[in-house]
This record gives sequence, structure tokens and C-alpha cells, in this order.
Amino acid sequence: MNAGSNALVFLIQIILDAYLFMLLVRLVMQKQRASFHNPVSQFIIKVTNPILKPLQKIIPGVGGYDLAIVFLLILFQALEVFLLFYIGGGAIIPLKALGLLTLGQLLTKIFNFYFFAIIIQAVVSWVPSLQASPAAAIVHMISEPIMRPVRNVIPLIGGVDISPVFVLIGLRLLSTVLINPILYAGARAALGA
Repeated sequence: MNAGSNALVFLIQIILDAYLFMLLVRLVMQKQRASFHNPVSQFIIKVTNPILKPLQKIIPGVGGYDLAIVFLLILFQALEVFLLFYIGGGAIIPLKALGLLTLGQLLTKIFNFYFFAIIIQAVVSWVPSLQASPAAAIVHMISEPIMRPVRNVIPLIGGVDISPVFVLIGLRLLSTVLINPILYAGARAALGA
């Protein structure tokens, strides 16, 4: 790829990944019934509403999950995979490869979303001045459902909560076992192998 293509790939990834991140945060906020008075929540709502509101009229939610958000997550991830493949090779990606790579990339983003939320939560827990931040409340709300069951099993050691270490290792292990085979199959399908 030339410099122009590299710049375009970079822009596509930054814009779509940022929007996917905001959709993930919104999905979790809705499921966890987060306060929508939080400034971070308000920002995410305002950024995602223009595309999401019309879809919510068509696609109903189920079991506390907003399926319109899930649809947008899949759609934007598929768009990113399609565009990056097209820009990188100048060809249309086969449908099977598009499906597998979309699934693999979206799962990777979800795992990374939780991975970094837990790291940020661990850092915030050590810095009292950050704990009152509106962003800290959102990070806590995201990471707590995953952390709570592990905390119930692993006690504090010397007053230190080491459960994030186990959760992070578990997330990476699951990522390796579940996602890497999907991405590998998608790459093989893209190459026609």
C-alpha cells in the first residue's frame, strides 16, 4: 500500500473503532442501567443517537439488550473489514471471509474493551483523586460485572485485590482460544485457501 492508502486505512480504523467503542459503552450502560446524567453518558448518547434513534424504532430490544446497537456494531465492523480489505487488495472480500472476520474483529474489540476497562479500573482504585471522576464511574460500571464473581472467589491478599490479574489472564486466554481460530479461518477464506 502507498502512503495515501495507509493514511486512509488509519482514518477508517480510528473513526469506526471510536464509534464502535461508543456503541459498546452505550450497550453496557443500558444493560447495567447506568446513570444517564453522567457527562460521559451524555456525550455517548449525543454521539450515537443520530444513527441509533431511527433504528430503535425498527429493531426492538430483547432481554435488556438494545438490538439496534448490536445491529450497528455488526454493521460498522463489517463495513470496516470490507473497506480495509478493499483498500489493501483492491478486491471485494468473499462473503464467508467477511462474516468470519467481522465476528472475529468484533469479539476482539469486546474482549479488549473489557481488558482495558479492568486495567483502568485497577489504576483508578490506586489514585483517590480519580475515583470521583465521571469517567471512573462508567469504567467501574463496565468492569464490575466481570470482576465481582472473581472477587467472590479470590480474597484480598494483604489488603490488595489481585482478582484483576486473574480476570486479565482469563480474558487473554479466552481470546486466544476462541477468537484466534475465527480470525485464522476468516483470513484463509479471504485468501481463497
